[in-house]
Amino acid sequence: MIEKKFILYFLFLLLIGPSFAQEAPKDIEKHPLSEEEIVSLLKEKFKDSIMETFIESNPRLTLLTVRVTRDENIKGLWKATLADKTRYYFFVGFIILTVLVNWYWKKRQTQTMAPFWHKIAWWFARFSLVNGARIGFFIFLFKTEINPVWSHAKNIFSV
Repeated sequence: MIEKKFILYFLFLLLIGPSFAQEAPKDIEKHPLSEEEIVSLLKEKFKDSIMETFIESNPRLTLLTVRVTRDENIKGLWKATLADKTRYYFFVGFIILTVLVNWYWKKRQTQTMAPFWHKIAWWFARFSLVNGARIGFFIFLFKTEINPVWSHAKNIFSV
């Protein structure tokens, strides 16, 4: 099960991502904001909400989000990736394939008369293999986009 902190982090990215993707006014480009100023603006924007407590309790994730959204190299990679839809189609097709394989495997597993502990072990094996394949295929397809984000994460979390 995905940890609650990471679900909130992805919701946080979805909420602030479009605001960072907009073109900046010309006067802001002359005087760019520092990372601390952006974090304080985010705290003000999400004041009295669940996101404020998330920002305050996870300063490293907030800093990672700010650095990733400000990095011009990453923005260029994302724009190029969004223009090329073939990798997305491959990934969606692979997800559909894994859903079908998982459904068939589960159906076959429930038809057996195996003991409870065997069913739990097979469930864990099925879960690990299917989700590991999904994550591995995602990394294989989008490794050029993941590498700069990963380097920022290593710099921030390797304290």
